[in-house]
Amino acid sequence: MADELQSLLDRIQHEGLDKAKLEADRIVAEARKKADAMVNEAHGTADALRKKAEADAEAFAARARKTVQQAGRDVILWIGEAVGKLLTDVLRAETGKLMSDDFLKQLLSAAVESYCRGPAGGVAIEVLVPPAQEKGLAEFVRQKLAAKCVAGIEIHGDRDVVGGFRIRMADGRVQHDFTSEAIAATLGRMLRPPLTTLVQNALKT
Repeated sequence: MADELQSLLDRIQHEGLDKAKLEADRIVAEARKKADAMVNEAHGTADALRKKAEADAEAFAARARKTVQQAGRDVILWIGEAVGKLLTDVLRAETGKLMSDDFLKQLLSAAVESYCRGPAGGVAIEVLVPPAQEKGLAEFVRQKLAAKCVAGIEIHGDRDVVGGFRIRMADGRVQHDFTSEAIAATLGRMLRPPLTTLVQNALKT
């Protein structure tokens, strides 16, 4: 009887241990499975974060490049405008200096002779000059140019004319501007494109 009882106890103990071992193995396997899942999830999250960080960094770099390029263009435009303004100021000052009595008389003579020889030769010409030069130029025209313009030529002072002169037909429908401002503006339009290109090329080197 004692042997049977001991055998039963041994079997119960053995089955209990086997069951406990199986349960322990199941728990360990499940724990490993969960751990693997967590590791895989962590790797996936890390990859996603890395890719997002790389994308954000590239986007930031692209924005930075665009900002720098725009800033560069703005600087070139600003320098071009500053140089253009300086050019205009210099041309205006130098053209004003050229409009001395001798040069002005030469320019006026050439313009009047051209008008009187052309299709407008039969139309009276009105010349608008700076008020301070009206008297001297009127005398010059009377002595040197009046005979060349059969239809007549008149000199009038105009406060809007600071240097140089304007010529218009007596009917007022045609007017040509030979003022220092107009000449400087024309020279500026001619010189600005090559000057702008020169500045841009200089800034790129």
